[in-house]
Amino acid sequence: MPTVFSNGWIAVTTGTATGTLTAITGVKEITAPLSRAELNDSVMGDTIETFYPGVFSAPISVVCREDYDSSTGNNEKFYDRMNARTKFNVAIKPVNAAASGTNPRIYYEGVYCTMANAAPSGSWGNAVENRLEFRPASGCVITRATST
Repeated sequence: MPTVFSNGWIAVTTGTATGTLTAITGVKEITAPLSRAELNDSVMGDTIETFYPGVFSAPISVVCREDYDSSTGNNEKFYDRMNARTKFNVAIKPVNAAASGTNPRIYYEGVYCTMANAAPSGSWGNAVENRLEFRPASGCVITRATST
């Protein structure tokens, strides 16, 4: 049976030394592809184009509601981190429940926030949204766990 991505969970720490995860509120969308660059490895005489896996890529994009609340608003939390270049950790699960074989937790140890909409953006009549972008810092370690 497929896992339905209807209650996805993404949480962050306040720094890399902090283990306490706090969920990002009002999440509407999480995109976190893991991939490697394709390096052309073909040589003279090959009859097919060959590739070798190169540098790892692991961007994280989050779209969430924004309420600008000073204690719970995502704008304040992430704008300050982006501005100060604060490194922190991120955890993502398909469902807001315990990690398991069908609900793995992907943990990124050491990321930066590279975008947090400081100014309101959106369309008339719609809730204000904030787009957050996280990128791995040098030395970032990504792990996959099936138990917490």
